[in-house]
Amino acid sequence: MLLVCTGPDSFQALRKAQELERAYREKHDPTGLSVDRLPATKSLEVLAERMGSIGLFSQRRCLRATNLVSSWKKADWDRAAKLFARDPEETIVITVEDDLPADAEKQIASWDRCRVYRHAIKTGTDFERYAEQLAQEQNVAFTPELRQFARVLEGDAWTFWQALPRWKATATLPELASPEVSVFAKSDAFLLSVGEERFRAFADEEDMTPLMLQQARQGLRILAREADPRTPSFAQRKWQGLSVQQKKMLLKRTNDLIVGTVAQRLGGLTADELQTVL
Repeated sequence: MLLVCTGPDSFQALRKAQELERAYREKHDPTGLSVDRLPATKSLEVLAERMGSIGLFSQRRCLRATNLVSSWKKADWDRAAKLFARDPEETIVITVEDDLPADAEKQIASWDRCRVYRHAIKTGTDFERYAEQLAQEQNVAFTPELRQFARVLEGDAWTFWQALPRWKATATLPELASPEVSVFAKSDAFLLSVGEERFRAFADEEDMTPLMLQQARQGLRILAREADPRTPSFAQRKWQGLSVQQKKMLLKRTNDLIVGTVAQRLGGLTADELQTVL
């Protein structure tokens, strides 16, 4: 049995995997002696070996992995399908995956007793409700300060979860600029927003076009699965969670920025005229 936890929201995917492991322990193995981790090699040979050896103290085995499916080559898929068909119940393999392609998810879902749990990034009021749930789990009141903090994070569940112990102990939060003053939030508003909200990127006198080009280039590289390894994980999750409309807007805004910047440097536009064109 293969249970895949995936999606652009890696926090929710990991939490789902932990939930599935707890359910296995409660039902089949409270001691946890039959729960094992696959090594970093993630080869099908190792997986087949582990699936073929059941522990002495349990009739089932639970294997935890990370990016197991993502490591498979094209030729591995038929072999993996046969492997899980031969052992549909005795071994439960739980893996946390980076965002899988739709065809990979569809193929796994077609296998007997295998399932894919997809987790999209929560935004807006959905993320606020989720943040409140996370706070309650740690016995923390969801104060107006925490609500505003959640609004600024906009879907970054990792940062919110990690900030809760600090808030509980000291009533302080990491210093994150609010949407009204953050230059990065203003850049996002220009690159991704459809309405008039995008114009707040030009509220300051400082020319923000270099920053916006840098952010646009970062987003496009992540969407092309060529992310700079130095890019923070929360930033990668943000770009991976874009809607189709936001991706189209990002491409359009990037093109506008490139054309406008080239025209400005060739002397065809002043800085003020560039902002008007954009």
